[in-house]
Amino acid sequence: MLDRRAFCRALAASIAGTIACSPPGRRPTGSPRERLIRVLGLEGPEIEWLSSLSDTEQAELMTGLESPAADSTDRTTALLMKLLGQRDRLFAYVGYPQLPDRLEGCDGLIRE
Repeated sequence: MLDRRAFCRALAASIAGTIACSPPGRRPTGSPRERLIRVLGLEGPEIEWLSSLSDTEQAELMTGLESPAADSTDRTTALLMKLLGQRDRLFAYVGYPQLPDRLEGCDGLIRE
């Protein structure tokens, strides 16, 4: 089992590794918002989740995700938690059916 914070930490490290290993011409470009949409693979209504972060936080999160040390950055993890940490968002992000943002029995494999 994996708690939400550990998932966000692992996700940050994975994205940082992917970006670091990408050839310079294949790295995400555009505004921080556009780059976050691309690297996180957000689609449709998920894109609106970025509104939970200010423009400054979006830029800070993207900078953190582009850093090779993203797996050890508490701020990057905290920003990902702010973006994806709610149950309804996190479960949708990993492909679970839509769930309410409250604890109920065995809603999934991600531990509270």
